[in-house]
Amino acid sequence: MTRQDITIRWMQEFEKDLVVNAARKSFSLVFYVFLRIFYFPRKLRVLVVEQEGKIVGASAVSVYDLHPDKVGLIDFIFVIPEAAGQGLGSRLLESSQKYFSRQDAADFIAFVDGYNSPSWIMFNRQGFSWVSLRQQLKLWGSKTFLLWFKSLYLKEIGHFMLWKSPEKEKPQVSWRPGEFFLMLAAISFFAWWGLRDYGINYSLLLLTMAVNIVIYEGAEWLTARVLGVSTEFRVWDNSITVNILLLIIPGLFIPAHGSIYLTDFEHNYKSRPEIKGKMAGAAVLTGFTFTLAIVMLHNIHQAELLSGVAIFSLIYYTFQAVLIFKPLQMFKGRQLRRWKPILWYLSVVSWLILVILFWF
Repeated sequence: MTRQDITIRWMQEFEKDLVVNAARKSFSLVFYVFLRIFYFPRKLRVLVVEQEGKIVGASAVSVYDLHPDKVGLIDFIFVIPEAAGQGLGSRLLESSQKYFSRQDAADFIAFVDGYNSPSWIMFNRQGFSWVSLRQQLKLWGSKTFLLWFKSLYLKEIGHFMLWKSPEKEKPQVSWRPGEFFLMLAAISFFAWWGLRDYGINYSLLLLTMAVNIVIYEGAEWLTARVLGVSTEFRVWDNSITVNILLLIIPGLFIPAHGSIYLTDFEHNYKSRPEIKGKMAGAAVLTGFTFTLAIVMLHNIHQAELLSGVAIFSLIYYTFQAVLIFKPLQMFKGRQLRRWKPILWYLSVVSWLILVILFWF
């Protein structure tokens, strides 16, 4: 394929359906619907890559004025599977950055799923890196949350903000665990608010949340040590805002705090699922054992206090082990299913056992 066969240009108005239909080959049905309902009505600027007269990829770009900084956002970027492997995504990303520079943007950002290895690797190779909540606050202060609202980052649980700047140094943070403890306290509050009718107090629910996290994430961490791979825990910074929005629905919350990821940014979770799959399997098995013990203890003693603890642990297991589809694909069940689908089906059967034991 010669260079002349490929053209990168701005999408024309009549090509919206062509771009959205092409996106359907790369994105889930949920995101495809989201594109149609939310993205294109906002009149985004969209770069398309055309190969032999056919649109095979696109990059949607927006620029937000935070005064005094301008921030360029890549809303989405994709190349259809048939055209993958030719560097077209990288060329779209380069063209997007040139547009941001012409708009005098001081910061370039994108929101990438922590397990979307191809996108993460592409951005990383072009100088983008993850910025935590504290680093975002150092960059933009209180305007960080305005950026979240304008850019729809509020909905991106399991995604991380990748950042690059031609003008600024990346802010340094000295104590990142502070973000985790804030997340732990906040989600425990949301859980307490939803489960308050069961007589469980906030302190006990905070402890229950912490114990569940230690069990699941600890099992993953120990498995990673056995496998000889390096890992780090990353907080899903926008989980708090999503849970705040869910407060309008009584009893509803998402115990989404973050997860352990491999520090090897070149690792492809999809094509090499065995490492994360084994880690997730250990976490799910350990979590099931703990939840089963709590449920059985509740059935024996019938204490009201244990009821709330058992319900929360069951909810936690449900999110971690059972729910695997968008927008909840970032939990451990998805990685387990990628590695060994039969093990995910067993985790669902285990969930049914837990529900039956608790309710009947």
